[in-house]
Amino acid sequence: MRASSGLRETTWIRGLGNRFAVLIQETLLPNDWGATESVAPTFRRSARLWLLTAALVGLGQQAFVVLRNPLLAELGFTPESIAAVQGAGGAAGVVAGVVGLWSLRRFAARTTLLVAVMANAAGFILQVRAHSLLVFVLGAALAGLGIQAITMGAAPLLARHSAPDERARLFLSNAVAVQTLPGVVGAIAAGMAQRACGSAFGSAIIGYRFALGGAAAAVIVGLAPLALLRDVAPSATTGLLRLREPRWAAALLVPDALFVFGNGLTVPFLQLYFKQRFGLASDEIGWLYGAMMLVGTVGLFAAPALAKWSSPTRVLLGAQALMLPLFAELLFARAVIFAAAAFIVRQALAMVIAPLYTSVLHSRVADADSGPVASYRMIVQSVVWAGANFIAATLFSLDAGGFRGVIAATIVAYVAALASSALVLTRLR
Repeated sequence: MRASSGLRETTWIRGLGNRFAVLIQETLLPNDWGATESVAPTFRRSARLWLLTAALVGLGQQAFVVLRNPLLAELGFTPESIAAVQGAGGAAGVVAGVVGLWSLRRFAARTTLLVAVMANAAGFILQVRAHSLLVFVLGAALAGLGIQAITMGAAPLLARHSAPDERARLFLSNAVAVQTLPGVVGAIAAGMAQRACGSAFGSAIIGYRFALGGAAAAVIVGLAPLALLRDVAPSATTGLLRLREPRWAAALLVPDALFVFGNGLTVPFLQLYFKQRFGLASDEIGWLYGAMMLVGTVGLFAAPALAKWSSPTRVLLGAQALMLPLFAELLFARAVIFAAAAFIVRQALAMVIAPLYTSVLHSRVADADSGPVASYRMIVQSVVWAGANFIAATLFSLDAGGFRGVIAATIVAYVAALASSALVLTRLR
């Protein structure tokens, strides 16, 4: 009886993963995105199971993006303290980057991902019931460790379980599974759940905790399809991450680091910006973030077409330049409609920049440097993101909890990123 029940559960999970993959491939992806006539209707079983895990984990992560910082504000923590909690997750990501490089060369990616998802879930659970700043910091650090390790482990897993002619579609499917679907659904559902539970129990804080508890549960459920996935360890370990052309690689990482630094100063705290400056409720912020993720997907799909229409370098520089007036609008906005529009369009431009810069980066370094550069890039991004979070705490303190300082600093970082991008991308090689 138990064996029959287990078989039914396994079949149900496999079927759900299969239907989810079909939804992404046939509904959301362009027909000509890396497709050939020989591409199968669905991805391989292991890839489908990972997409289901990615969607569930992404659902929980997006709910925390929308609700965790407002909960901290509701509990009376200062913006400086909130920035410290945010920075703890980023700093732990640096550790995850180093540990991930070691573990992925020695163990199956599935093993790393199982540990990472469990760490992500444990970090979320800690924060659901936390009252002290120390517990929030510990929870954020544990979750950040897991989130970064998940990001690192997904790429080799998907590469190992896909054919070359379907890889482009699979990696885009992973982006949709991690960002778009859970981003829209998670943001809206989290905001509505918080408001409904808060009204039912007469406490906004209880509403936040119930909604975040549901987010943690989604991450835990994501372990089920991952546990069914089969993977093998790398056939051989590689040596140290040596670069043949370190000067070129370093030059290309500088604009990227400046751009990530600017984002880290402001982007993690924009829920508080709309809550404090315009008095938006949690469900309104959820709808705003859902719209942001949906429009961001337009940018993701538009990036290849824009690059063909012009050139990747011109599109990158143009998108970075357009970021500047959008943050200026956030700095001086008096009406929520204009601030919200700037916030949403910024995400679309960011989703144009991300895949194009990755493409340009790997096309301009030696083939042998491509893998090590990707690893170093992830570590550099983690370092500057965490550093920006902690610097934001100081800026909040100097500005009495306001956003003028962090937004102004973001604009300065974006100007530096644009200048360095123009220098490097137009003159390198």
